[in-house]
Amino acid sequence: MKSAKTLSVIACAAAVLAAGCSTKTSTVPHDPEPTTAPVAPESIVFDWQSAYEAKLNEFKASPDFSEGLSGSMFDLMDLNADGTPELIISPDITPDSKCSIFMSVGGNITEAGTAGANGYFSYIPDKKLIGYTYTGQAFEVSEFSALEEGTIIVKDSFYNNRSSLSSGGVMKYQRNGEDIRIADYEKALTEYNDMPSVSAGRKYSFDAESVNYALHCSESWSAVINSKQKQAAMTTLLDLAKTADTDTAFELFDIDRDGIPEIIVSEGAFDTALCRVFKFGDKNLPDEEDSDQLVTHTVLNETCSLESRKGTVYADTVNKAVFNPDSEGSAAYSADGKTVEGFTASSSLAVCGRKYILTPEAIKKVLN
Repeated sequence: MKSAKTLSVIACAAAVLAAGCSTKTSTVPHDPEPTTAPVAPESIVFDWQSAYEAKLNEFKASPDFSEGLSGSMFDLMDLNADGTPELIISPDITPDSKCSIFMSVGGNITEAGTAGANGYFSYIPDKKLIGYTYTGQAFEVSEFSALEEGTIIVKDSFYNNRSSLSSGGVMKYQRNGEDIRIADYEKALTEYNDMPSVSAGRKYSFDAESVNYALHCSESWSAVINSKQKQAAMTTLLDLAKTADTDTAFELFDIDRDGIPEIIVSEGAFDTALCRVFKFGDKNLPDEEDSDQLVTHTVLNETCSLESRKGTVYADTVNKAVFNPDSEGSAAYSADGKTVEGFTASSSLAVCGRKYILTPEAIKKVLN
């Protein structure tokens, strides 16, 4: 299902753009070979798709569902690195809102448990850990869990009530229910919080177009893009990873819905972090050894660079554009970097840019 002819190609990463959109191109020649018909992402079938679609429909019909970007959203993420994504449903963004995590085994869906606060949690891929912090009245709880044998299991927990001091309470710092020194508490918790992570739970709206894209396109790209595109993406991303911060992330997302994903690179998980958009293409250029001959080159254009909301941008799958909802006027851009005039966001939205941490291991796994 993921077979393709092997083609050799070397791509060069485009230089970092300032906020705004423009075009830079990296081209790489390869020996001409017959091309095969493109594979449609919807033609790739996984045994979890029907089960997850049924669960999403079931939740949407329940009283826990609510509309809007502060309402219900969902996500797909492989939390135990077994090659099958889990379905994560976030009811809303209230402080005590936990995500429900479902997994599929042979097409049969089971609930693994709940995790998170404010409708989301952090996932630390290097440790395969789910982490979140809940702040209540006069106390704070942090938990780090793992999905093991079909269940969410807490591996490490932290508690403090330092905010109760103003009311005369006795200050406590605990790890796994045992009192510890403040310094040890802060050191241990900081080690977790400093690990590169991605946010999980609130990626896709429940609109029909978003659900269709998530279930039938988002996990299919390694079987869709051809070998020269994979090598172009591999070389570019590996080159970017050499100088990237540890919290730099990336994602393959089909912004213009043409069946070929763009690559979005996020430079960090902070407001105003740049998200850079790269687009695949082909171009005929003179052969290096014989200028009278034209050779097909793989082209990787960096078409757009825009400021983000905590390292992510929104993709509108109906209007085929990306935008930062926090930017003035919510300027939107197409996959080829053009401003979308008169843009008004639809309800079919996905939060993009931070699906995978930009490490050599993740790059090779995604582009296998």
